[in-house]
Amino acid sequence: MNLNEHVDAFLDYYLNDCLEPDFAVLLKGKWGCGKSYYIKNYLNTHGLVIKDNFTEEQKSVVLYLSLYGVNTKEEINEKILEKLHPIICSSKIDLLRKILKTVSATEVLSALSVYLTGSEMPKNALVESVDIFIDCYRDKIKKDKPGKIVLVLDDFERANMPIVSLLGFVNECVEMLHIPCIIVAEKNILEEAMEKQKKESTMYGIAVSLEKIIGKEFEIRASFEDVVSFWVKKCSVVEENKKTLIYNGQLFEQGDDSKKIFEDNIDLIVSVIRCFKTDNLRAMKRTLVNFNRFLHYTKIYDKIRSKEDFARLFLGDFLLYQYAKEIGVLNENLRFSPELLQDAGVAYQKDGTYSIDKEQDYITKEIPSLRNNLKDGSYDTEWRPLWKEWIESNSVDLQKLNNTIDNSIWFNKRDSLLLNNLCNWKELDSDESLKDCLDAYERAKKKGITNPVMLVHLFDSLMSLAKNENIIKTPSELVQEMKTYVENNWENFKSVDNDVLIINQPENEETTEFGKFVAERIRPKKEVLRDKFSPSFFEKIKSDDLSNYEMAKLMLTGQEPSIDCLDLKKEDAEAFKNLILASNRSEINELSRCLKIRYLNDKTYTRFSKEKEFVDNLYTLCKNERTRHSKPLPLKMNNLLIVMNDIEALRRGNEHPKV
Repeated sequence: MNLNEHVDAFLDYYLNDCLEPDFAVLLKGKWGCGKSYYIKNYLNTHGLVIKDNFTEEQKSVVLYLSLYGVNTKEEINEKILEKLHPIICSSKIDLLRKILKTVSATEVLSALSVYLTGSEMPKNALVESVDIFIDCYRDKIKKDKPGKIVLVLDDFERANMPIVSLLGFVNECVEMLHIPCIIVAEKNILEEAMEKQKKESTMYGIAVSLEKIIGKEFEIRASFEDVVSFWVKKCSVVEENKKTLIYNGQLFEQGDDSKKIFEDNIDLIVSVIRCFKTDNLRAMKRTLVNFNRFLHYTKIYDKIRSKEDFARLFLGDFLLYQYAKEIGVLNENLRFSPELLQDAGVAYQKDGTYSIDKEQDYITKEIPSLRNNLKDGSYDTEWRPLWKEWIESNSVDLQKLNNTIDNSIWFNKRDSLLLNNLCNWKELDSDESLKDCLDAYERAKKKGITNPVMLVHLFDSLMSLAKNENIIKTPSELVQEMKTYVENNWENFKSVDNDVLIINQPENEETTEFGKFVAERIRPKKEVLRDKFSPSFFEKIKSDDLSNYEMAKLMLTGQEPSIDCLDLKKEDAEAFKNLILASNRSEINELSRCLKIRYLNDKTYTRFSKEKEFVDNLYTLCKNERTRHSKPLPLKMNNLLIVMNDIEALRRGNEHPKV
């Protein structure tokens, strides 16, 4: 459906049947809504092709100018001359450019208009320099039939010159030269500029008012599908002025890397725009530019394209975060700001029991993404830190990224992938796919499902299948079977935060009760583990035994054996400081990273507050240790500085979210 069909119809008349137009047409709309896309696409599909410069092939001349940052009429004149390259860069280049700089833009346009329409040039109407220009221009154009000039002034409201002077230039073009002129402007800013102009009392300002010059105006409405399809299929956005590019970011020129992924996922790109209820196409263009740069930077195109289902989820994740950042609803911790979301008109469920994470789940739950697809609880520990690094610095640890991809269920763990697919059973496309997933589930039960988060998600999916009679077991039989499994195997489960076992908006009400049941069964294990491992933590991490060292790191980051089993207290800081001093450079970097992860991965945001005395004492001890040494400091003092810098970042809230 063409939302701007009525605009097409009027422009057909304005540019073809209206022989001597004496008014301009205004195309207005919100920032980023697709105004520039619309007019460029219209002209290029109606025989008026926009090019950077003019050659002998063109019989009509489309001058497409961005007025962003233009200060004077002279600069407009210079822009017109630039667009006429290489005509003015012919054999007369040196002399011609010097002469033409003394000629006004309207004189040049008048000369071209007279020549293209086949009219006789009025005697003494133009200075000799324009005659020279026309002589040069005639050699370059085959005059088979009359043509015309079309002047398009984009970013009209962003010109840095008096609105009266700008309108005066347009008035000369449309009233004196009868050149069709199309103005593209953001509605709100233009209206503000006009209000300001009305307060000026000059007669000239009144004479060239917007109402006098604009004969017709249209509000451009965006069709997301058309715009995104145009971007993807044309490989790049139509060329824009350099100053506009600085304002917009990079020009979107995707290569083969991103092109194929975008072509396969146009619907996903559009879904992300709709998800946030903000029709900002310019922000999405910048997002796609950034994804293209991400692929070039990381060199992972071949890897992710080898798994199309993974590529789609990977793109979905990237778009959600990057687009949210572009429209200003993403904070430094990769969470959407509820206040900004409300301002943007996003409808989300506001429930006092929901964390910010769960509001984010609600907003984005229909978007195919890694975040919405992974059901084993690994997203926050593996993927979120990578996206956070990219959003903050436009760079990412390449080794960590590749390891995360290689070790993901799509590349390395077929049965885990099938279990994950079973959790997303609505996306299965055949009975054979469902059977494969159920077979993987039976194999996993025999080996032992140790991930309680995955188990709760499996319960929810199997309950839906049971209610739909897609499996043999009845809902009551399934409940009994899975509770029995938990009773017999809870000692082998990985301990997790109870919060992640309560699924946000499960498909079945029985799932919430089952999640609480699992949480109750693994609670005693946490208490046992805390008593067993906490006293021996520092012995383990100082041990030469590599397995003990690795176990201690997992305990520090909260990955094993329980996120609650190790409580760091104020008196532990001395032992930790000594461990820092005893570490080599690679070890201290890893140790400090693990310490940060300990607080970054805390979904409930309580651990940092709970262990603040430990953190503060550790910082003080490190600082005192450095202070008591005279310069030059031993190199091992740098280890203390690394940890101190990370603690300062946590304190500032740059790393740890404030609640």
